[in-house]
Amino acid sequence: MRMPCMDRCSQSSPANATLRNGHLLKKREFLLTPLKHLSMVVLRELSTEASLSTRSRRETMTITVKFFATYRDITGTAHLAMQVDEAATVADVIAQLEQQYPTFGGKLTEMSLVALNEKYTHRTKELSPHDVVALFPPVSGG
Repeated sequence: MRMPCMDRCSQSSPANATLRNGHLLKKREFLLTPLKHLSMVVLRELSTEASLSTRSRRETMTITVKFFATYRDITGTAHLAMQVDEAATVADVIAQLEQQYPTFGGKLTEMSLVALNEKYTHRTKELSPHDVVALFPPVSGG
């Protein structure tokens, strides 16, 4: 006996087919149809969640800041780890430190020497993850 939709929906024997909504589907198609729908729903939710999370938060990176002489006294530490925005510059780090430690009173911005990974640098230099920024107070004497 031939099934009504056998020629269109399944090229194999009736034992390898399943009836769905009056149409004959191969077992493989029958099993994959719900999975396709589920995977599309999951992918849609994941992509929506990912786009919302990237809009609501910026990418950050960790750098190390080292303090010398009077700067070490002001901060109470020789070094600290900081979270900064991905496109941060040395000037951004200095501004953030001046907000965090008001005792600096603008000294970091005006007078300090700055090294990035053991080389003196300009404040406009962009940072990379795990960079080390060293801040030196001005030196005077004879």
